[in-house]
Amino acid sequence: MVRRLCFSSWAGALRLVLWAAVNPPPVPRFLAAIDLDGTLLGHDGAIGDENHVALERLVAHGFGIVLASGRYANNMAEIAGGLPMVCGLVSCQGCEASDPRRERIYVREFLPPGDVAPVVAAGLQAGFGVIAYTDQGERTPHDGPDVERYRRITATELVVMPPEAIAAEQVFKVMWIADEARLDAFLARDGAERCRPATAETVRSHREVFEFVPRGVNKATGTAALARELGIPASRIASFGDAANDVPLFDWTGFSVAMPHAPADVRARATTTAPAGCAESAFARGVDMLLASSFLGSAQ
Repeated sequence: MVRRLCFSSWAGALRLVLWAAVNPPPVPRFLAAIDLDGTLLGHDGAIGDENHVALERLVAHGFGIVLASGRYANNMAEIAGGLPMVCGLVSCQGCEASDPRRERIYVREFLPPGDVAPVVAAGLQAGFGVIAYTDQGERTPHDGPDVERYRRITATELVVMPPEAIAAEQVFKVMWIADEARLDAFLARDGAERCRPATAETVRSHREVFEFVPRGVNKATGTAALARELGIPASRIASFGDAANDVPLFDWTGFSVAMPHAPADVRARATTTAPAGCAESAFARGVDMLLASSFLGSAQ
């Protein structure tokens, strides 16, 4: 079971249905690559009315909407099913890029099979929750409090299977999940670097989540694969995000907006930061800044 898109109000849901009925998807001139958790989605997993309106405004100004997240691809396709303006998905931290229904896959990147088992084993030895995203689904070698918390938050059905069975599938990425203090202590001792395979990169996508992905793969590379299919250069792409895994997008796109609640080092890499205020509508304020900037004119 995957988590379905929630609407913050019935009025917002009805407006989206009516909007889709009278607004067939145009050929985009620009792209907006948008992070989900902490950016488009609120703390309750819903898209607020202000953020819904902001998406519609972007489309009205010629933007195609790309959801760019670390989430599993099937989960993102479910979310996109409730957003008719979405033209593409970048999932699993860029390991897959596809159309909204995943009928066309533009790129898929996997960790080498021999690198999966050591990363899984190191996470288990450290006492972390370990979750792998594979081409067959979401897997864990061991249930526990950290994995159960992930399951509750994402409403995801995780399959428990031995590490060697996980490594036998094609693995997009491996996640370690633990409370912030435990992760901080482990990383301070260079624990992750000591077990990181040469063919993998690491990113801390959340204060309680540390990830291993194929080397050279991130949200920017996934978005670039999608943009090539649509014929849109990086100079005509704007990005929105709130965490370290969004920084490659910020560095690559023509305009970038960090959420005001993002860490300082993340905000420093963006073109601008959305004004302070309610976190649930920070994305909408970021869209205001984009549309008020010179980006649309300079990116022609």
